[in-house]
Amino acid sequence: MLVNNLNLTFNDRVEELDITDNAAGGTTVTTEPGGGFEDLLIKDGVTITSVPGATIELQARDDFLFRDGAVINSTGDVIIRGDTDASADAAGSTIDLFGTINADRVFVHGDEDNDTVNVGNVQTNAETTIWTYGGGDTVNIQTIDALTTVYTGTGANTVNVGSTAPSTNGNVNGIVAELVIHGESSNDTLNVYDKDAGNETGNLTSTDLTGLDLGVGINYNVGGDRVETLNIFLGNRTDTFTIASTDPATTTNLYTGDVNANIVNVQTIDGATNIIGGNGSDTVNVGSNAAGVVSNANDNSGGTLNNINALLTIDGNDPTTGSDVLNVDDTGDDNPNTGILTPTTITGLGMASGIVYGTIEHLNISLGKGGNTFTINNTHGSPSGGYGGYQNTTVVNTGNGADLVTIKDVTDTLTVNGQNGNDRINVNGTGVGSTSNLNGDANDDSFHIRDIDGRVYVDGGANDDNIYVTDVTATLPGTIPDLPATNQRTTPTGSVDLIDALLDVDGGSGSDQMYVDGSRAPAFENRNATLTPTTLNGMGLSSEGIVYNNLAGLTIWMDAGNNTMTVNDTHATTTSIYMSDGTDTVDVNDASGILTVYGEEAADIFNVLATNPGSTLN
Repeated sequence: MLVNNLNLTFNDRVEELDITDNAAGGTTVTTEPGGGFEDLLIKDGVTITSVPGATIELQARDDFLFRDGAVINSTGDVIIRGDTDASADAAGSTIDLFGTINADRVFVHGDEDNDTVNVGNVQTNAETTIWTYGGGDTVNIQTIDALTTVYTGTGANTVNVGSTAPSTNGNVNGIVAELVIHGESSNDTLNVYDKDAGNETGNLTSTDLTGLDLGVGINYNVGGDRVETLNIFLGNRTDTFTIASTDPATTTNLYTGDVNANIVNVQTIDGATNIIGGNGSDTVNVGSNAAGVVSNANDNSGGTLNNINALLTIDGNDPTTGSDVLNVDDTGDDNPNTGILTPTTITGLGMASGIVYGTIEHLNISLGKGGNTFTINNTHGSPSGGYGGYQNTTVVNTGNGADLVTIKDVTDTLTVNGQNGNDRINVNGTGVGSTSNLNGDANDDSFHIRDIDGRVYVDGGANDDNIYVTDVTATLPGTIPDLPATNQRTTPTGSVDLIDALLDVDGGSGSDQMYVDGSRAPAFENRNATLTPTTLNGMGLSSEGIVYNNLAGLTIWMDAGNNTMTVNDTHATTTSIYMSDGTDTVDVNDASGILTVYGEEAADIFNVLATNPGSTLN
């Protein structure tokens, strides 16, 4: 029997129905137009089969509900249409694809309203294309076994990918074929949830998300059809995720998950990118060669920051154990750069908008080879440590070349490594309770210590270094051999009154000199100073004074006043002391090496109690 229209009505007592249509032109199953049932429900146990090569078309006035356990068989195409009758429901349709479709291709059509499409089980070789058209649509992709393409249409649309989508606790293990998203509006969002157990590796480019147990990957930017917001949610495990590139028109948000230590490598970005850490100890590497892995989380060297072409925001979050690390690498850059560090930002260094960072316990910045100018306005941590009491640290590696580093304030533990090149480090301020470690490393370096409230440790390293302790950068009083015989007095120049914490200086190897200029104290303020082979105290310094070692020369200028200098002993090389104007007393209890004291103007008193064999006292 051949019929053109077959109307079936069945109640809940019918649990199984098989329809086989032998019409060569195809089979159409629809709810009755203009009235009657609005939804087309294909229940568990129902099978629809067409003759070979024919098309099956399923039309619902409102919702199309294809349940798990239902089957559609066709060697041709399957076409599914929801919301075909605008009078049925103005709110849009729900299209559920949870049964088994064996077909050449599957075409799914929503309408101009707010549609929801749920994809749960389309079998292999049934390539699926979904059009949602107008409205604010939602497409939930739980599993796919064949190429699936989504055209979002106009409106503010959302695509959720995960085994429990739209729930947020699923994984992408069931996305075994390629998923292609055409973001056709200017407000499309793609959410990817991969929160299962087991460590994962993921990769993101400006067009594709791969790894994370995706069979092929997700293409979210096709010929300019892109999503404007990409959210990636990782699980509570140890993940390694690399952002190789991002699209200028897409904002990317990566949520690393909690508990374990995750590794994020950011190589290049062109769109705003946000890394949101969990409560584990995460490591974020930024640089074109960023390649951290579980066995070497901090692998990040030889790259540049020149392709960080959009704002990068990193929130480490507060770890419950351990601490978060941010490594910023520009060591492959041959050009001179200027950079600025604040407690929340890193700017310059070839980056377009820089890095905003927060709740990071350990910050490491490595500069390039071109001779850089880097200003530390302040650091991010506190003297008492970060969350859970973990000490906050900031490390700046200046790289090769003659670099200038200016430190304006420090609140945690700061380390500056001069590395190669004739570097200059200016210390214009450090905070109470902070610690600063300044290492000259190779070549001839200079350190200018003007104002400190936190302890500063200087290690000159190799070669010939100069350490200036004075609030007037790079300006020293004249020395007696340079002054006219009729005016042999020091010109008041610098002050050490702002040295309000310990200064510890190790010249290292080479011929290193330290200059301590206190010549510009208030007029005729009487001050005392005490010198030993390793310490200098008094003269306006903090109670901890200056500790020094491995110097070829030490030069000290006192202020104009009736001062007392007590020399208990000197280091083994050269020491020069300028007493300036006033009636001064110099007590030399012992001396090693060469000690020269210039009394300058007024009637001074010199008391020499002892000197060591081989020493010279002038």
